Formats: sequence, structure tokens, C-alpha cells
Amino acid sequence: METDHPLRRIARLHDRPAVRPRRIELQVQEALEFRNVASLVIGDVEHSAQVIQAVSGVRPKYLRPPDWILPEDARRDIERHGYTVLTISSENPIALRDVNSLDYLCAGAHPVNCPKPSLAESVMKQIQLREKKNVYTHILAFHELSSTTAMLPPLIQSLKTRGYRFVTLDEYMRIVAPSTQQIAMKVNR
Repeated sequence: METDHPLRRIARLHDRPAVRPRRIELQVQEALEFRNVASLVIGDVEHSAQVIQAVSGVRPKYLRPPDWILPEDARRDIERHGYTVLTISSENPIALRDVNSLDYLCAGAHPVNCPKPSLAESVMKQIQLREKKNVYTHILAFHELSSTTAMLPPLIQSLKTRGYRFVTLDEYMRIVAPSTQQIAMKVNR
């Protein structure tokens, strides 16, 4: 016997010709599907973490969702499981926002949307904009593409010349944690 779920009762209440029942039905279905997204995401994340740990011996701590898009409830669940979600969201302090290299726009035989005049200059421009806001720590997000690996050595040299050094994500988080906590406290007051 089927239980009388509250969402089914709402759908039946609106099962009148004057109200668009198909629209209500779709909204109910979307609500049910969205509720399951968070549990599916955390299941995938946990499974992937187990595979990575089995291969590398190290459990991942950081997660960068595809296109930096993640429903807020899924993000909260992931963070509750001990992961740090890397993002470009303005909801995070700027030091914890990724610099999107846009290198994926340079992939393929005939890239038409690759940043001009060059990928390296596009990344440097983003860094300079952050420096104008007194932010001198950056997480640079790149993909394993031939166009990216070709431009990395000169970009790295340029950044080192400007006084930057390269660290692991763990070390980066230790460096920026005190300043981002102060920013969070100011925002919450």
C-alpha cells in the first residue's frame, strides 16, 4: 500500500483543470530529485576518496566540483564530512577563491575562445586584480592539457620573479587560515 506523502497530497489538491497540474507535478518531482542530490554527491565523493586513498595512501581533503557548481546542501554535507570545497564563489574570502585559468578554453586543435593575448597573461591579469585588493595568496586552477603544460614554466618563472613561492594546498591553507578567519569574524558581526 502506498503511503500518502505530503507532496502527493499537494499535487492532488492542485489536480483541477483551472490549475496547471503538469506544472505542479514537475515542481513536486524536481523537489524530490533535488533533495536526493546531496546524498548522491556525498556518496560519489566518499567513494572517490576511498579509491584515491587505496591508490595513493592519502585521503583527499579538498574538493573542487566540476565548473565550481555545487548545490548549497551538498556543499554543507561535504564540509561536514571533513572536506574543504574549493570554489570561485564570492561567498568565500578572496584568498580562498580559485583563480580560474580558463585553460580549458585553449584545448583542441583550433581553440577560438582561448584568452587573449595569451593564457599566461590572462592568469597574470587576474593575479594583478587580486593584488590591487591586497591579496597576495592565490590558488591557481589548471587542467592537464598540452597547452597548459607548455605555458606553465614561463608563468611559474614570472611569478617567482615577482616574489611568489609555490606550496602544497595543506601549507596554503595553514598560511591563509588566520586571515580568512578574521575576515569571517568581521562579516559575522
